[in-house]
Amino acid sequence: MDVVLAGHYHSYQRSCYVGANYTCVDGPSQGGIIHYTSGASGAGLDDVGLYADPVIEKTILITFGYSVIHSPNASACHLQFYANVNNTILDDVWLYK
Repeated sequence: MDVVLAGHYHSYQRSCYVGANYTCVDGPSQGGIIHYTSGASGAGLDDVGLYADPVIEKTILITFGYSVIHSPNASACHLQFYANVNNTILDDVWLYK
């Protein structure tokens, strides 16, 4: 999969498929890579906005949560972000190679 998994920032954020010129593209066939930051499971949460940027598709602030990543085969990956408090799915995306 073409995905960057990151943490440390104490919130959740996911980009579109980001291309070489730092714009959203249709997918990996155009060289796009998803940036996925799942840092909402530990220390105090950050309530400041993450980088206001046109490539960001989803931002979740002030919600403790966790990610589940499942790859059923070599060309697909399912990413889900859940709220700790009630296990509600707050973000759900499939990535394809």
